[in-house]
Amino acid sequence: MLALNGQKIKGSELKLSATLSLAGEDLSGSSSMSAQAETGDKPQALAVNMEIKYDNAKDLTDLLNLAKAKTDKGERVTYDVINHTAAAMAIRHVRFQGDISVREDASYELWKISFKLVEQRSVAEITESRQEASKVTDQAATGTTVSDNVAPTAEELSSFEKVMKWTDSQIAGTSGEVQ
Repeated sequence: MLALNGQKIKGSELKLSATLSLAGEDLSGSSSMSAQAETGDKPQALAVNMEIKYDNAKDLTDLLNLAKAKTDKGERVTYDVINHTAAAMAIRHVRFQGDISVREDASYELWKISFKLVEQRSVAEITESRQEASKVTDQAATGTTVSDNVAPTAEELSSFEKVMKWTDSQIAGTSGEVQ
């Protein structure tokens, strides 16, 4: 059984499978290390496959209306989901996402339908949103302030340094005034 906001999804041969993606990024580069970076918990998804007989075309129309429903803000509606697999996976709120496939099976006079429901407001998402970003504290300066308008004083060159400066300037062909 599958119900969205208390409305039972009518059909037969209902098969539901859930996926949990544990995202990570390979940090090994071209080495053989197995280092991984956690990139957050991704929403779980429910893949639904079912059949609706041609005689029950209204059931298909109702399902498609649920999938196309939008809020006042123009966003797809988030539904409370009731299903054993969803409950076991702790999935409480879902939205339709991706393609809704409706294939005719004329030999049995029915439609084979498949669609995907993706978790919204997951436990991981709620926990992450509640965590406050670590606050940056102001740092107070200690010690004395250095004034910007103090001119550096030129150091007196030793006799040896004066000779080296003069020799360097002679080789370079510049004026070799010695201070």
